[in-house]
Parts: sequence; structure tokens; C-alpha cells
Amino acid sequence: MKTLVVSAVLLLSMAQLGYSTLCYTCTMSLTDQPCMQMANCTGSTPFCGTSRVNGVFLTYISKFCSAACINAAQNFTFISATETCCTGNLCNTEKIGNANSAFVMNGGSGLAGSALLLGTLSALLSAIYAA
Repeated sequence: MKTLVVSAVLLLSMAQLGYSTLCYTCTMSLTDQPCMQMANCTGSTPFCGTSRVNGVFLTYISKFCSAACINAAQNFTFISATETCCTGNLCNTEKIGNANSAFVMNGGSGLAGSALLLGTLSALLSAIYAA
């Protein structure tokens, strides 16, 4: 009986070593498409994490395997940052959506939107400094 218990404990501990989690991964992406890559997270990085940085004009997202499960948010004057964590296969599904659509698009629309925004900002600054 004692041998059976020891064998069961050893078997369970070895099974935990082989356990892995699938997570989405990408680094400082401006769109959701690159963040559909998957990684097998094992051993010292068993959690899935997502980092999101919202700037004045652009939003960046990173997805990764994480050693610790951290959920945090930080707000600065013009930037906010959040980090979330989850457990389970492909659980880090947060998306940017169309937050960057004026700057990053397929085709010329993104550039046209950027030019329009820059023109508007330029006109606004000219009006402020002319007064």
C-alpha cells in the first residue's frame, strides 16, 4: 500500500512537469492579426498574459507566456497601461479592435486619416498661437 501511494505521488508530480498551456503571443502590435500566433507555455511560465498600452494616438498590445499571474493598471497623463493574466488554453483573447484605424489600415485610408488628423492638429495649433 505504501508503495502504491509513493508511486501515485511521483506520477502526479511528473504529470505536472509535463503540463503546458497554449497562449496567444505578439510583441507591441498595433493590430490584432499578429496576436493570433500561439505558443506552448510550460514549466516556469504557465500563465497567459496580456499587456495593453493606450497612448494619445495609438494603442499597443502584447501577449505572452508569464511566470506570475499579475493584474495591474497604471494611468499617466497621456498614457495608460494595463496588464492582465489568465489560466487556461488560449485565454488571453483581448483585442485592440479598431482603436488604431485612423493610423493603421490596409490600403490608403489609414494614411488619409493620418493626414487629416495632422492637418486638423496643425490648423488648431496655428489658431492657438495666432491669437
